[in-house]
Amino acid sequence: MLPVVTASRRIELFKWGLIPHWAKDAKQTKPRFIARAETLAEKPSFKKLLGTKHCIIPADGFYEWKQEGAHKIPYYISLASGEPMAFAGLWDTWQSPTGVINSFTMITTTPNSLMARIHDRMPVILAPELYLEWLDHTLDLGPYPADQMTARPISSKVNNTRNNSPDILEP
Repeated sequence: MLPVVTASRRIELFKWGLIPHWAKDAKQTKPRFIARAETLAEKPSFKKLLGTKHCIIPADGFYEWKQEGAHKIPYYISLASGEPMAFAGLWDTWQSPTGVINSFTMITTTPNSLMARIHDRMPVILAPELYLEWLDHTLDLGPYPADQMTARPISSKVNNTRNNSPDILEP
């Protein structure tokens, strides 16, 4: 469970990996962890959510892996200011036999010049002045300005979920 902010303007804990409301069985439905900004209006899982169920996903930064030959180098990407960031997302409610599950997906877009050197996609990062507008309306979603971000290689310890300590952010 991860924190998200919805139109209620409250922080709530939702499951990452969207389970569409129309899914018959959550275990048989592939969770949608990311959604491409360019195709949101075309995909059945996201089309109806686009006008009504936006969310903001707070984060300090994110990880991405750069392919270099046979190796993948992990990077930590954050805002150059060191301030937290917020990703654009969509959410939905699925009624399970035992109760309600709220889940979300993170929206990705084409990379800015910084991210293009690392990967071919990046999360949609919202500028603070767009937070409330995103929660209430659909916006054009594109890459965040590269000059306001930083990326640095980090320890390969990030590749193991058992490693959950600050030293994974060391080079």
